[in-house]
Amino acid sequence: MSRPKDLCDEPLHPRLEEDCNNENWELRWFFNKKRGACKSFWYGGCEADARNFFGDIKVQPFFVSGPEPIADYEATSFRVARRLAATNTLSLQKR
Repeated sequence: MSRPKDLCDEPLHPRLEEDCNNENWELRWFFNKKRGACKSFWYGGCEADARNFFGDIKVQPFFVSGPEPIADYEATSFRVARRLAATNTLSLQKR
């Protein structure tokens, strides 16, 4: 499955990080062209459009060509990331 290359040039739309889903956040990925790497963000359910395919953890092959992968997103568990984020938030609130 290929993605249009022009999507790789689009920056992350700020509305993607707004809460439109009653705080049911999803960890998503987008390609940060300046960094040349995939970057995570918390998707709040707003602004569903062509960029919203970045929930695909295999995002890297669509944007970068070459022998070296940016990172092994296959091994990334969204549940683990969500738990870590929740734990960090709770520990910050306790201080």
